[in-house]
Amino acid sequence: ANFEIDTEQKFTLTLNPNPAGYGNVYDDTGLSPYTVGTDVNIRAVAETGYKFNGWSSDKGGVFGDSSQAETTYTMTAEDTILTANFEIDSGQTFALTVTAGSNGSLADNYDGNYEVETEIQITAVPDTGYKFLNWTGDTGYIDSTTNATTTVTMPAQAVTLQANFEIDTEQKFTLTLNPNPAGYGNVFDDTGSSPYNAETVVNIRAVAETGYKFNGW
Repeated sequence: ANFEIDTEQKFTLTLNPNPAGYGNVYDDTGLSPYTVGTDVNIRAVAETGYKFNGWSSDKGGVFGDSSQAETTYTMTAEDTILTANFEIDSGQTFALTVTAGSNGSLADNYDGNYEVETEIQITAVPDTGYKFLNWTGDTGYIDSTTNATTTVTMPAQAVTLQANFEIDTEQKFTLTLNPNPAGYGNVFDDTGSSPYNAETVVNIRAVAETGYKFNGW
């Protein structure tokens, strides 16, 4: 009994990257569906920060070399899904730069080079009288722009972030005026609204007693 390929029967070849987003896959022959035994040219291209880690098939079959990103696959007698597997490329790192604006600081130095998908927790610390406002810069890679402590998930590119601060209007501080020596003069808070927020401009005045003169604050 003799047999031959049935050229009227064709089967679909589907290519998928795994995980999605780590790379792209291409059927360079580009004629799916295929008859049994067709050698199909396939290609996997990793995204920046990732690398190719082999082909696999849900129906078995024969690869030219499953360890090569660009290879062939011999079509089986059924619809087949080929998966190009990718992984993080530990040999590639990307720079993270985190700075603090005026009136605050950072809890640590977070600057450095990190692999893709590394998670780095960063914290901004306001000065007394101020509060954290927000993070600006490459904020698409952090959990929250409004929390002083947030997490950066490193992408396949450099990331720059800045912590910003503003006056905390709920924090007020007492301003006390004293003459020195006592009895040589008098001092006045002409604004007269103590306690004050940070950076409030207060009008103050010193008046010397007769026989004395003012000599600076």
